[in-house]
Amino acid sequence: MENYVVTISRQFGSMGRPIARRLAQLLDVNFYDRDAVEERARQEHLPVSIINDLKRASEDPYFMMKYPLGNGSSDVRYHLFQRQKEIVLNLADQGSCVFVGRCADYILGQRKNHLSVFIYAPLESRVQVCMERFGMDEKTARMMTVTVDRARQDYHMTFARCLPHDMQHKDLLINSQALGVEKTACLLRDLVQIKFGGAKDTEEAMDRERRMVQV
Repeated sequence: MENYVVTISRQFGSMGRPIARRLAQLLDVNFYDRDAVEERARQEHLPVSIINDLKRASEDPYFMMKYPLGNGSSDVRYHLFQRQKEIVLNLADQGSCVFVGRCADYILGQRKNHLSVFIYAPLESRVQVCMERFGMDEKTARMMTVTVDRARQDYHMTFARCLPHDMQHKDLLINSQALGVEKTACLLRDLVQIKFGGAKDTEEAMDRERRMVQV
């Protein structure tokens, strides 16, 4: 199987990150998210405004969700995105991988072996996830789903010139509530093997899919 990249965009609370992480485990490839990209960026000399954003992020765990590139000037955000873009491209060059967020679907959109996925879920399901996983009260959970989704949409529109769920730029949109984390990850694994694998991989993937449907 040639090197490939899977990029996953998602709604807040849709379990997109756990699904992406599990998918990488099932495929035995590298997993990259905001933390991985920012860790690489920390090795660079960062503008003062970015350092301040990192300090605020340590005080507010949801700060970087609400401000994907911080809240510095537009020039600083542009500089940070360009550095992030270089990091994403370099990481993808190192071998097959799964990226979640960071506009990776746009940055890697022209790659030969690229599968672009958007994960969503009904609002009530996402609110429940926020309450259970993040310990939010219901009011905060509802506010965060709106706030973070809007931030991600603005971020994507600014740099990719389209919304993260735009069907014209996606291979698959999937409702994670339908199958849950494990089965959604398994379904995506099989799709990757069918799309990028050889005949033997494809046959095995189809057998697994048939067994999963019977569960």
